[in-house]
Amino acid sequence: MKVCSKCSLEQPIKQYSKDRRNNSGLASWCKSCHLENKKTWRQTSKGIASERNSHLKRYYDMSSIDYDIMYANQQGCCAICKTYYPVLDVDHKHSTNKVRALLCSNCNHGIGCLKESVVVLSEAINYIQTYNT
Repeated sequence: MKVCSKCSLEQPIKQYSKDRRNNSGLASWCKSCHLENKKTWRQTSKGIASERNSHLKRYYDMSSIDYDIMYANQQGCCAICKTYYPVLDVDHKHSTNKVRALLCSNCNHGIGCLKESVVVLSEAINYIQTYNT
């Protein structure tokens, strides 16, 4: 049993994460307190920025500064429909993970649903032209 330094409750050892920094080898807060603290922190401006930074780095290997530069270069507009949005999605080629541009959610989903295929996109254009009466 161990006492949590945050909630002061005595709990079984399995309720604590491992932490090599402490002499006991366990975290000083129980898992419940740690999770509650993490949720609260994620709602702060620092937490939001940190989540954004780690997401951009993990999925696109880019920093928030890279994103901000791309956003400024596109003047906040989707690279396809040219409509302004306060937030844009990062479009990337799935086979190489190479970032292409920033798109609105609709255009980004459209590209994905058309399997990033020029052939399928051409067929979609033909379809719209044929039935757009």
